[in-house]
Amino acid sequence: MQKNSNFKFRVALLIPLVSKASRDRTAGILRFAAAHLDWETFIVGEHAANSRLDDITEWRADGLITTPDYLKHPERAGG
Repeated sequence: MQKNSNFKFRVALLIPLVSKASRDRTAGILRFAAAHLDWETFIVGEHAANSRLDDITEWRADGLITTPDYLKHPERAGG
C-alpha cells in the first residue's frame, strides 16, 4: 500500500508525567515520533507543550498510547 507523502499517523499520549519513569517513557515515544516524520503526537490533558484537548474524538487520533491505570480510571486524565 502506497502512502500519501502528507499522511501522518495521529497518536495521542495519555501518560501521567508525575514520575521520572513516565517522563522517560514519554520522552522515548516523542524521540521515536521525531525520527518517524509520519507520526504526529498529542499529549492529552494538562501539559505545558499543548493546549488542553477535552474531547479526543475531535482530534481523530489513529492510536492512543496510555497506561493500564488510565484505562481503569479515565477521569484521572483530565488534569
